[in-house]
Amino acid sequence: MSLLKILVFIIVALLIRLVFPGKLRRWALLIASVLAIFWLQPALSIRQMDFWFPVATLGLVFLGWGLTAERGQLADRGNWLAAGLVFGTVVLVALTRFISLKGLITASRPPQFLPVMIALVSILLLSFLLAWFLKARRSVLIAGIILILLIFIILKNPSLAALSSAGLRSLMTQDPALAQPTDLGWLGFSYIAFRLIHTFLDRINGRLKDIRLDEVLIFMIFYPAFMAGPLDKLQRFRKDLDNPGPVNAEELLQSGKRLGAGLFRKFILADTLALIALSAVNVSQVKSTGWMWVMLAAYSFQLYFDFAGYTDIAIGTGLLLGFQLPENFNHPYRQPNLTLFWNNWHM
Repeated sequence: MSLLKILVFIIVALLIRLVFPGKLRRWALLIASVLAIFWLQPALSIRQMDFWFPVATLGLVFLGWGLTAERGQLADRGNWLAAGLVFGTVVLVALTRFISLKGLITASRPPQFLPVMIALVSILLLSFLLAWFLKARRSVLIAGIILILLIFIILKNPSLAALSSAGLRSLMTQDPALAQPTDLGWLGFSYIAFRLIHTFLDRINGRLKDIRLDEVLIFMIFYPAFMAGPLDKLQRFRKDLDNPGPVNAEELLQSGKRLGAGLFRKFILADTLALIALSAVNVSQVKSTGWMWVMLAAYSFQLYFDFAGYTDIAIGTGLLLGFQLPENFNHPYRQPNLTLFWNNWHM
């Protein structure tokens, strides 16, 4: 993520907290998060997939909610309002194709309006039909977990990813012979997948009931944490969502400290270490074993400062919005063994 986008997200967080009090905050945050996933998705070699992948993300969240919701949720006007705000925001993004030949919010020009409307209506109908007929059955939730894992395998397996890319290229009237595994750069899928699986498992085990659509949507696509986490639990997240509270000096101070630390770690430490870290370019220029070890050490610390920096930025931005996101790191390189290293890297 560029420094410009981070600064925009910080400003948006402040505006949401200051301008939209009480329950209005959740609706402003929902719209901002929907716009963010379109803005963050990078350009791809497959035509218009920088628009369709964010739509697919929203589709997975809607369908996931449909699998976990009780039938009574369909009568909740708040759920219909959440659906309307999301679809209205996506429609506005799609309409930018008539303003510019390039992308204003998306990396490239959005697709034709008719297929967008067909996709949105299909997502809405299917998710509400799932909530009406399936009633959060254990077998259906397990099937949902399996489906998410299958998508994950397809995206991570080079052969399957290339095959899927060829199919999408044919659909978009592009040459399938040019298909590459890297074509399927679906931003945020791993993050969404883990959160959906967590939600399904909590629903199966009875730890989660009466899930509102707006709660699930904001939890899944919460823009400060969408790219690099940290992962949260819906039960804890709901407490912050339901109790916004006014902004105070202590929160601003803590937020400023985390944002400052995150920007320093990411753009000063991590980006500087990247110059000497192990990479395809650097490794071909080094003959000494000693320097190879130096490059390997630089690479490991670059990874740490990169992730830790993004985590600090996410936590700091979350504090501006009134959310206390969990910590993701606890000095992993100080731990005496690999088990403690891993547990303190992913807390």
